[in-house]
Amino acid sequence: MGMTAMDADREHLLTDEEMLRFIMDGYLIVAPTVPTHVHVQACEQAEKAHGLNSTAFLDVAGCGPSQDTLNDLFRQIPAFREICNDGRVQGALKSILGPKYKVEVHRHSHYKLPFEEGQAFHQDGCWRGFAGWNRHYRRWHLPRKLICFYYPHDVSLDNAPTEVIPGSHFFTRLTSKLASRAVPLKVPAGSFVMLHYNLWHRGTKERAGHRRIMLKVLFDRTEIPREASWNHVGPPTWPAECPPWVRATWAWLKGTSLDDNAVLDDADSKSLLPLLSSADESKALGAAFQLGRSSLALLEEVLDRLAQVSKAAASKVQDKRVFEQCSGDDPRALELTLATAVSAFG
Repeated sequence: MGMTAMDADREHLLTDEEMLRFIMDGYLIVAPTVPTHVHVQACEQAEKAHGLNSTAFLDVAGCGPSQDTLNDLFRQIPAFREICNDGRVQGALKSILGPKYKVEVHRHSHYKLPFEEGQAFHQDGCWRGFAGWNRHYRRWHLPRKLICFYYPHDVSLDNAPTEVIPGSHFFTRLTSKLASRAVPLKVPAGSFVMLHYNLWHRGTKERAGHRRIMLKVLFDRTEIPREASWNHVGPPTWPAECPPWVRATWAWLKGTSLDDNAVLDDADSKSLLPLLSSADESKALGAAFQLGRSSLALLEEVLDRLAQVSKAAASKVQDKRVFEQCSGDDPRALELTLATAVSAFG
């Protein structure tokens, strides 16, 4: 009997180990199955699109000529649509976001010129001086949104590779310790890189004297998972030191509770409350996830403590300018993180 359409679809879904790696690292590199000439066409079409648009429009901040194709990548670069419809790309998207994911209207072409300078590490969606934007982007630890980068040609270490910080999608503060984990993505032509939307990343300086093309598209989850949407066989091989937020994300994606989701003893819960205000975000985050298993009798006290932390955080930022660049020390962003962590356990 030949392979059915359903079998072919499942063939490209992620494995348990691949899903765990994505949850932990916050990114995944996918190699589409399309022929090589499709990537060549994508390069040619991108060059043409930039030739038409790069001096014709102002960017959204009004800072000068835009490299944006005005969210019109699928029409101006039709090969990109073919890439996004590739079986492996679709399989990874369905595994992480569920079978009914949606593509966002925002798309962008990042065209790096020879010897162009790089960026600072950032999380997309942070405060920035865009006209009409005056609030912090709401964040989730859970994989509800992906930002995807497609590279139609080889990207060397000198050709402005994107640099990512594995595991940084759970944190709102960029510390030197976290930044030391940074990894430049040296990728072959046709690579489709999927990032958790919160992952800290940056574009690096172009040093090879060549242009670098990268096409960006965003995808969203539309449903709360009821079961695993990847090729789930059984429990993965957990790392020796596995943070509570990793296990919690795994359980949420399976549509189940944690295997060890026993209610915390009230004394243990109370001992964790002071850690919510810790300057060490990993300690605060770990405490928040564990407090999600508090008893109903103690839940009100947990929420009161979160409210206190929230008010204290708000008082620290109330005098800041409404429009400011993304900052890793924004305490309001941290508070959103903590509140989301507690609510994640339900």
